[in-house]
Amino acid sequence: MYIADLFSLLEILALGVTAFFFNVLLHELGHAIPVLCWSKQKVTVFVGSLGDPERSIRCRIGRLELFLKYNPFLWRRGLCRPGEVLPLRKRIIYTAMGPVISLLITLTCWLLLVYAAPERTTTIILVTVMVIGGMFTLSSALPIGKLSSGHAGKIVYNDATQIVQLWRTRNMPHEYWEAINLVRAKEYAESARLLEQVISEGHSNAALLRLCAGVQLQSGNDRRGEELLDLVREKYGFSTDDYLSLGYCKIMQGRYKDAIECNKKVVEKHFNHFLAMNNIAYSLIALD
Repeated sequence: MYIADLFSLLEILALGVTAFFFNVLLHELGHAIPVLCWSKQKVTVFVGSLGDPERSIRCRIGRLELFLKYNPFLWRRGLCRPGEVLPLRKRIIYTAMGPVISLLITLTCWLLLVYAAPERTTTIILVTVMVIGGMFTLSSALPIGKLSSGHAGKIVYNDATQIVQLWRTRNMPHEYWEAINLVRAKEYAESARLLEQVISEGHSNAALLRLCAGVQLQSGNDRRGEELLDLVREKYGFSTDDYLSLGYCKIMQGRYKDAIECNKKVVEKHFNHFLAMNNIAYSLIALD
């Protein structure tokens, strides 16, 4: 009897893992396929992680690169990372395609249950896939803000929140999008110049100020980066990434004790944050 119960539990676990994998993969492919059609760069899809390629099975299909986390007990949803920045309208469309695919999976399972009258085993499979698909639909289609911390503690927002953020940038001038492409090309000085031009023209939101601050730091202008971060703190409050950026400013200025305090703020929210712990260690070494 106990052996039979054990096998039943294993079957349920295997079914749940398979349904989760199936939903994550199709959800992320919903993002990836439109991007592959509209761009000429590779697209990277992570299944089971939010951008972490470690301890994953790597597959390459043309310009599509897949990283499949092989330990299901460490799975954390998924992520699609385009290789280039597309125009705003296309970014909104491909971001919305993930929740659309999850909704289609949920509705398809429901229709099969209602009209096909499947036998017991098929019913259990369809119900499991439908429930997980429904959870994915709700969690990605409602603008609930932060989804989780991604690889190395980077904050990842759910699809609906990303769409809201994109919509808020719809009135940004051409220079803003050109600057983003320059960031991808690691041409930080020219990107910083364009972003400062956009800010001087009266455009201002948290995403723009944070982007400009980060680009200024990358170009070596830590003083201007700190000024922009102070403006972010005053208007919008600080996030984990803001404390990381400010800590980097302090390191560049040789203010290592201040850098440690900034990075401690990150560790308070995300224990053993890789970048924050590295920055604290660097600062302690610099202080002998």
